Amino acid sequence: MALTSSGALSLNEIHVEAGGDTGTTAGLNDTDIRDLISKSSGATMAFNEWYGAASVIPTGLIAGGEGAAKTNTIQKITISTTGNSTDFGDLSSARGNYGNGAGSSTRALYFGGQAAGGNVDTIEFSVFATAGDVTDFGNLTVTSGFNTALSSSTRAVSALSEIPGTARSDVLEFVTMASAGNSTDFGNLLAGRTASSASFSSPTRGIFAGGWDLTAPNGYEVIEFITIASAGNSTDFGDLSYAGLYQGGASNSTRGLIAGGYNSGFTKQNIVEFITIASAGDATDFGDLSAVSAPGPACATSSTRMVAALGETVTMDYFTISSAGNSTDFGDSLAAVGLSASCSNVHGGLA
Repeated sequence: MALTSSGALSLNEIHVEAGGDTGTTAGLNDTDIRDLISKSSGATMAFNEWYGAASVIPTGLIAGGEGAAKTNTIQKITISTTGNSTDFGDLSSARGNYGNGAGSSTRALYFGGQAAGGNVDTIEFSVFATAGDVTDFGNLTVTSGFNTALSSSTRAVSALSEIPGTARSDVLEFVTMASAGNSTDFGNLLAGRTASSASFSSPTRGIFAGGWDLTAPNGYEVIEFITIASAGNSTDFGDLSYAGLYQGGASNSTRGLIAGGYNSGFTKQNIVEFITIASAGDATDFGDLSAVSAPGPACATSSTRMVAALGETVTMDYFTISSAGNSTDFGDSLAAVGLSASCSNVHGGLA
Protein backbone atom coordinates (compact mmCIF):
# COMPACT_ATOMS: atom_id res chain seq x y z
CA MET A 1 0.00 0.00 0.00
CA ALA A 2 1.32 3.45 -0.92
CA LEU A 3 2.21 5.98 1.78
CA THR A 4 -0.15 8.88 2.47
CA SER A 5 0.01 11.71 -0.07
CA SER A 6 -0.44 14.50 2.50
CA GLY A 7 -0.40 15.26 6.22
CA ALA A 8 1.68 13.61 8.92
CA LEU A 9 4.20 10.97 7.86
CA SER A 10 6.53 9.17 10.25
CA LEU A 11 9.89 7.51 9.69
CA ASN A 12 8.37 4.27 11.00
CA GLU A 13 5.66 4.37 8.30
CA ILE A 14 8.32 4.86 5.63
CA HIS A 15 10.39 2.04 7.13
CA VAL A 16 7.46 -0.40 7.06
CA GLU A 17 6.56 0.53 3.47
CA ALA A 18 10.17 -0.22 2.51
CA GLY A 19 9.83 -3.71 4.00
CA GLY A 20 11.06 -3.15 7.57
CA ASP A 21 9.41 -4.30 10.78
CA THR A 22 7.46 -1.68 12.71
CA GLY A 23 9.32 -0.22 15.68
CA THR A 24 12.77 -1.39 14.54
CA THR A 25 15.69 0.97 14.01
CA ALA A 26 15.73 2.91 10.74
CA GLY A 27 17.30 6.00 9.22
CA LEU A 28 16.51 8.11 6.17
CA ASN A 29 19.83 7.13 4.58
CA ASP A 30 19.07 3.39 4.77
CA THR A 31 19.25 1.85 1.30
CA ASP A 32 15.72 0.42 1.32
CA ILE A 33 14.22 3.74 2.46
CA ARG A 34 16.16 5.73 -0.15
CA ASP A 35 15.14 3.24 -2.84
CA LEU A 36 11.48 4.20 -2.35
CA ILE A 37 12.23 7.60 -3.88
CA SER A 38 15.33 6.68 -5.93
CA LYS A 39 17.77 8.72 -3.85
CA SER A 40 21.50 8.08 -3.73
CA SER A 41 23.38 7.75 -0.45
CA GLY A 42 23.99 11.08 1.27
CA ALA A 43 21.54 13.02 -0.92
CA THR A 44 19.46 15.81 0.61
CA MET A 45 15.95 14.53 1.43
CA ALA A 46 12.74 15.88 2.97
CA PHE A 47 9.86 13.87 4.42
CA ASN A 48 7.37 15.20 1.85
CA GLU A 49 9.37 13.44 -0.88
CA TRP A 50 7.95 10.16 0.44
CA TYR A 51 4.32 11.28 -0.03
CA GLY A 52 2.60 8.63 -2.16
CA ALA A 53 5.70 6.44 -2.36
CA ALA A 54 5.12 2.72 -2.72
CA SER A 55 7.54 -0.15 -2.33
CA VAL A 56 8.67 -2.00 -5.42
CA ILE A 57 8.85 -5.78 -5.10
CA PRO A 58 12.35 -6.67 -6.37
CA THR A 59 11.59 -8.86 -9.37
CA GLY A 60 13.92 -10.65 -11.74
CA LEU A 61 12.98 -11.96 -15.19
CA ILE A 62 14.93 -14.62 -17.09
CA ALA A 63 13.97 -14.75 -20.76
CA GLY A 64 14.59 -17.52 -23.27
CA GLY A 65 17.80 -19.49 -23.35
CA GLU A 66 19.13 -22.79 -24.61
CA GLY A 67 19.11 -26.27 -23.10
CA ALA A 68 17.90 -29.32 -24.96
CA ALA A 69 16.41 -26.73 -27.32
CA LYS A 70 15.82 -23.00 -27.44
CA THR A 71 12.89 -21.77 -25.36
CA ASN A 72 10.56 -18.77 -25.48
CA THR A 73 9.65 -18.99 -21.77
CA ILE A 74 10.16 -16.00 -19.49
CA GLN A 75 10.69 -16.97 -15.84
CA LYS A 76 10.03 -14.75 -12.83
CA ILE A 77 11.75 -14.69 -9.43
CA THR A 78 11.10 -12.52 -6.39
CA ILE A 79 14.65 -11.63 -5.42
CA SER A 80 13.99 -10.89 -1.74
CA THR A 81 12.34 -14.28 -1.13
CA THR A 82 13.98 -17.65 -1.80
CA GLY A 83 11.96 -20.05 -3.91
CA ASN A 84 11.54 -21.55 -7.36
CA SER A 85 10.98 -19.49 -10.49
CA THR A 86 7.49 -19.26 -11.98
CA ASP A 87 6.17 -18.80 -15.51
CA PHE A 88 5.72 -15.13 -16.46
CA GLY A 89 5.00 -15.23 -20.20
CA ASP A 90 6.68 -15.82 -23.55
CA LEU A 91 9.04 -14.19 -26.01
CA SER A 92 7.73 -13.82 -29.57
CA SER A 93 9.75 -16.90 -30.56
CA ALA A 94 12.08 -19.43 -28.98
CA ARG A 95 15.57 -17.95 -28.80
CA GLY A 96 18.87 -18.03 -26.96
CA ASN A 97 22.41 -16.70 -27.41
CA TYR A 98 21.57 -13.80 -25.14
CA GLY A 99 23.63 -11.87 -22.63
CA ASN A 100 22.00 -9.64 -20.03
CA GLY A 101 18.75 -7.82 -20.68
CA ALA A 102 18.13 -4.31 -19.32
CA GLY A 103 15.61 -3.25 -16.69
CA SER A 104 13.95 -0.01 -15.63
CA SER A 105 11.65 0.12 -12.62
CA THR A 106 8.77 -0.85 -14.92
CA ARG A 107 10.14 -2.56 -18.04
CA ALA A 108 12.49 -5.41 -18.99
CA LEU A 109 14.11 -5.19 -22.44
CA TYR A 110 15.61 -8.06 -24.45
CA PHE A 111 17.94 -7.30 -27.37
CA GLY A 112 18.38 -9.51 -30.45
CA GLY A 113 19.45 -13.07 -29.75
CA GLN A 114 19.31 -16.15 -31.92
CA ALA A 115 16.07 -17.78 -33.06
CA ALA A 116 15.68 -20.99 -35.11
CA GLY A 117 16.57 -19.19 -38.35
CA GLY A 118 19.59 -17.34 -37.00
CA ASN A 119 20.30 -14.06 -35.23
CA VAL A 120 17.51 -11.48 -35.07
CA ASP A 121 17.36 -7.68 -34.73
CA THR A 122 14.22 -7.38 -32.63
CA ILE A 123 13.99 -5.57 -29.28
CA GLU A 124 11.13 -6.80 -27.10
CA PHE A 125 9.91 -5.83 -23.65
CA SER A 126 7.95 -7.07 -20.67
CA VAL A 127 6.22 -5.02 -17.97
CA PHE A 128 7.42 -6.25 -14.58
CA ALA A 129 4.09 -5.66 -12.86
CA THR A 130 2.01 -7.58 -15.42
CA ALA A 131 2.68 -11.21 -16.31
CA GLY A 132 2.23 -11.90 -20.00
CA ASP A 133 3.90 -12.17 -23.36
CA VAL A 134 6.36 -9.60 -24.70
CA THR A 135 5.52 -6.50 -26.69
CA ASP A 136 7.54 -5.25 -29.67
CA PHE A 137 9.80 -2.30 -28.76
CA GLY A 138 11.80 -1.72 -31.95
CA ASN A 139 14.87 -2.99 -33.77
CA LEU A 140 18.64 -2.98 -33.53
CA THR A 141 20.47 -1.56 -36.56
CA VAL A 142 21.56 -5.11 -37.53
CA THR A 143 20.82 -8.70 -36.59
CA SER A 144 22.95 -9.69 -33.63
CA GLY A 145 23.32 -12.54 -31.14
CA PHE A 146 25.09 -12.74 -27.77
CA ASN A 147 24.11 -9.14 -26.98
CA THR A 148 24.55 -7.98 -23.40
CA ALA A 149 22.92 -4.86 -22.00
CA LEU A 150 22.83 -2.52 -19.00
CA SER A 151 20.78 0.49 -18.02
CA SER A 152 20.23 3.58 -15.95
CA SER A 153 16.70 4.64 -14.99
CA THR A 154 16.14 6.11 -18.46
CA ARG A 155 18.57 4.62 -20.98
CA ALA A 156 19.60 1.08 -21.95
CA VAL A 157 22.88 0.37 -23.76
CA SER A 158 23.44 -2.94 -25.56
CA ALA A 159 26.78 -4.35 -26.71
CA LEU A 160 26.31 -6.24 -29.98
CA SER A 161 28.47 -9.33 -30.51
CA GLU A 162 27.67 -11.30 -33.66
CA ILE A 163 26.73 -9.03 -36.56
CA PRO A 164 26.67 -9.62 -40.35
CA GLY A 165 29.98 -9.41 -42.15
CA THR A 166 32.26 -9.87 -39.15
CA ALA A 167 33.11 -12.59 -36.64
CA ARG A 168 33.05 -10.09 -33.79
CA SER A 169 31.64 -6.68 -32.92
CA ASP A 170 32.60 -3.70 -30.77
CA VAL A 171 29.32 -1.85 -31.47
CA LEU A 172 27.28 -0.20 -28.69
CA GLU A 173 23.70 0.94 -29.30
CA PHE A 174 21.14 2.57 -27.00
CA VAL A 175 17.43 3.16 -26.55
CA THR A 176 15.36 5.37 -24.26
CA MET A 177 13.54 2.79 -22.15
CA ALA A 178 10.25 4.63 -21.75
CA SER A 179 9.84 5.23 -25.51
CA ALA A 180 9.53 2.34 -27.95
CA GLY A 181 11.69 2.75 -31.02
CA ASN A 182 14.79 1.56 -32.81
CA SER A 183 18.27 1.66 -31.29
CA THR A 184 20.81 4.41 -32.00
CA ASP A 185 24.60 4.30 -32.21
CA PHE A 186 26.27 4.92 -28.83
CA GLY A 187 29.96 4.21 -29.48
CA ASN A 188 32.39 1.32 -29.42
CA LEU A 189 34.05 -1.07 -27.00
CA LEU A 190 37.84 -1.29 -26.78
CA ALA A 191 37.78 -4.60 -28.66
CA GLY A 192 35.24 -6.65 -30.57
CA ARG A 193 33.54 -9.68 -29.07
CA THR A 194 31.93 -12.71 -30.62
CA ALA A 195 30.40 -13.83 -27.33
CA SER A 196 28.79 -11.79 -24.60
CA SER A 197 30.52 -10.25 -21.60
CA ALA A 198 29.17 -9.61 -18.11
CA SER A 199 27.41 -6.24 -17.84
CA PHE A 200 25.89 -4.09 -15.09
CA SER A 201 25.67 -0.48 -13.97
CA SER A 202 25.44 2.22 -11.36
CA PRO A 203 23.11 5.17 -12.02
CA THR A 204 25.82 6.85 -14.10
CA ARG A 205 28.36 4.25 -15.16
CA GLY A 206 28.01 1.06 -17.21
CA ILE A 207 30.45 -1.85 -16.99
CA PHE A 208 31.31 -4.55 -19.55
CA ALA A 209 33.66 -7.29 -18.33
CA GLY A 210 35.23 -10.18 -20.22
CA GLY A 211 33.80 -11.84 -23.32
CA TRP A 212 35.35 -13.75 -26.20
CA ASP A 213 37.73 -12.11 -28.68
CA LEU A 214 38.11 -14.42 -31.68
CA THR A 215 41.28 -12.70 -32.88
CA ALA A 216 43.16 -13.98 -29.83
CA PRO A 217 41.36 -16.51 -29.89
CA ASN A 218 40.84 -16.31 -26.16
CA GLY A 219 38.63 -15.07 -23.44
CA TYR A 220 38.99 -11.39 -22.70
CA GLU A 221 40.08 -10.25 -19.23
CA VAL A 222 39.56 -6.50 -19.69
CA ILE A 223 36.87 -4.57 -17.78
CA GLU A 224 35.57 -1.44 -19.56
CA PHE A 225 33.21 1.36 -18.60
CA ILE A 226 30.97 3.93 -20.23
CA THR A 227 29.13 6.98 -18.93
CA ILE A 228 25.54 5.98 -19.71
CA ALA A 229 24.19 9.50 -20.23
CA SER A 230 26.91 10.43 -22.76
CA ALA A 231 27.35 8.54 -26.02
CA GLY A 232 30.98 7.64 -26.68
CA ASN A 233 33.54 4.86 -26.65
CA SER A 234 34.35 2.75 -23.60
CA THR A 235 37.36 3.37 -21.34
CA ASP A 236 39.62 0.82 -19.65
CA PHE A 237 38.61 0.10 -16.04
CA GLY A 238 40.84 -2.81 -15.00
CA ASP A 239 41.13 -6.58 -15.41
CA LEU A 240 39.44 -9.76 -14.30
CA SER A 241 41.65 -12.37 -12.60
CA TYR A 242 41.36 -14.57 -15.70
CA ALA A 243 40.52 -14.18 -19.37
CA GLY A 244 36.94 -15.39 -19.58
CA LEU A 245 33.83 -15.61 -21.69
CA TYR A 246 30.10 -16.13 -21.16
CA GLN A 247 30.26 -14.70 -17.63
CA GLY A 248 27.18 -13.53 -15.76
CA GLY A 249 27.03 -10.24 -13.91
CA ALA A 250 24.84 -7.84 -11.94
CA SER A 251 25.20 -5.05 -9.38
CA ASN A 252 23.73 -2.77 -6.80
CA SER A 253 24.60 0.93 -7.05
CA THR A 254 28.15 0.52 -5.73
CA ARG A 255 29.37 -3.03 -6.26
CA GLY A 256 29.26 -5.30 -9.30
CA LEU A 257 29.69 -9.09 -9.31
CA ILE A 258 31.05 -11.17 -12.21
CA ALA A 259 30.26 -14.89 -12.02
CA GLY A 260 31.08 -18.18 -13.70
CA GLY A 261 31.62 -18.67 -17.43
CA TYR A 262 34.59 -20.31 -19.13
CA ASN A 263 38.26 -19.44 -18.90
CA SER A 264 40.25 -19.12 -22.13
CA GLY A 265 40.88 -22.89 -22.09
CA PHE A 266 37.09 -23.46 -22.09
CA THR A 267 37.13 -24.86 -18.57
CA LYS A 268 33.91 -24.09 -16.71
CA GLN A 269 34.27 -21.78 -13.70
CA ASN A 270 32.49 -21.23 -10.38
CA ILE A 271 34.52 -18.12 -9.52
CA VAL A 272 32.77 -14.91 -8.45
CA GLU A 273 34.70 -11.61 -8.45
CA PHE A 274 33.66 -8.06 -7.64
CA ILE A 275 34.52 -4.47 -8.43
CA THR A 276 33.59 -1.13 -6.87
CA ILE A 277 31.92 0.60 -9.82
CA ALA A 278 33.01 4.13 -8.94
CA SER A 279 36.71 3.20 -8.61
CA ALA A 280 38.66 1.84 -11.58
CA GLY A 281 40.78 -1.18 -10.75
CA ASP A 282 41.10 -4.94 -11.07
CA ALA A 283 38.44 -7.38 -9.89
CA THR A 284 38.81 -8.97 -6.45
CA ASP A 285 37.78 -12.45 -5.31
CA PHE A 286 34.28 -12.53 -3.78
CA GLY A 287 33.47 -16.23 -3.36
CA ASP A 288 32.17 -19.20 -5.33
CA LEU A 289 28.99 -20.42 -6.96
CA SER A 290 27.68 -23.75 -5.68
CA ALA A 291 28.86 -25.37 -8.92
CA VAL A 292 30.62 -24.43 -12.15
CA SER A 293 28.39 -22.46 -14.50
CA ALA A 294 29.11 -22.12 -18.19
CA PRO A 295 27.46 -20.48 -19.93
CA GLY A 296 27.59 -18.07 -17.03
CA PRO A 297 24.58 -17.63 -14.78
CA ALA A 298 21.60 -15.44 -15.59
CA CYS A 299 21.81 -12.80 -12.85
CA ALA A 300 19.37 -10.37 -11.29
CA THR A 301 19.79 -8.07 -8.28
CA SER A 302 18.02 -6.03 -5.68
CA SER A 303 19.86 -3.37 -3.67
CA THR A 304 21.18 -6.09 -1.35
CA ARG A 305 21.08 -9.48 -3.11
CA MET A 306 22.19 -11.06 -6.40
CA VAL A 307 20.43 -14.21 -7.63
CA ALA A 308 22.32 -16.35 -10.15
CA ALA A 309 20.51 -19.00 -12.22
CA LEU A 310 23.36 -21.34 -13.16
CA GLY A 311 23.78 -22.13 -16.85
CA GLU A 312 22.29 -25.41 -18.13
CA THR A 313 21.11 -26.55 -14.70
CA VAL A 314 17.99 -25.77 -12.64
CA THR A 315 20.09 -24.54 -9.70
CA MET A 316 19.73 -20.95 -8.52
CA ASP A 317 22.13 -19.42 -5.98
CA TYR A 318 22.17 -16.09 -4.22
CA PHE A 319 24.73 -13.77 -2.63
CA THR A 320 24.49 -10.85 -0.24
CA ILE A 321 26.27 -8.20 -2.30
CA SER A 322 27.83 -6.35 0.63
CA SER A 323 29.41 -9.48 2.15
CA ALA A 324 32.00 -11.54 0.28
CA GLY A 325 31.46 -15.27 0.57
CA ASN A 326 30.13 -18.34 -1.18
CA SER A 327 26.62 -18.65 -2.54
CA THR A 328 23.51 -19.94 -0.76
CA ASP A 329 20.75 -22.02 -2.35
CA PHE A 330 17.87 -19.89 -3.66
CA GLY A 331 15.62 -22.44 -5.39
CA ASP A 332 15.16 -24.06 -8.79
CA SER A 333 14.42 -22.61 -12.21
CA LEU A 334 11.72 -24.05 -14.49
CA ALA A 335 14.24 -25.57 -16.90
CA ALA A 336 17.96 -26.17 -17.32
CA VAL A 337 18.86 -23.42 -19.79
CA GLY A 338 21.77 -21.09 -20.46
CA LEU A 339 22.39 -17.97 -22.56
CA SER A 340 19.20 -16.34 -21.28
CA ALA A 341 18.50 -12.60 -21.02
CA SER A 342 18.03 -11.56 -17.38
CA CYS A 343 17.40 -8.29 -15.56
CA SER A 344 15.50 -6.82 -12.61
CA ASN A 345 13.43 -3.80 -11.65
CA VAL A 346 15.64 -2.91 -8.65
CA HIS A 347 19.32 -2.84 -9.62
CA GLY A 348 22.37 -0.64 -9.43
CA GLY A 349 21.51 1.52 -12.39
CA LEU A 350 18.23 2.62 -10.82
CA ALA A 351 19.52 3.68 -7.38
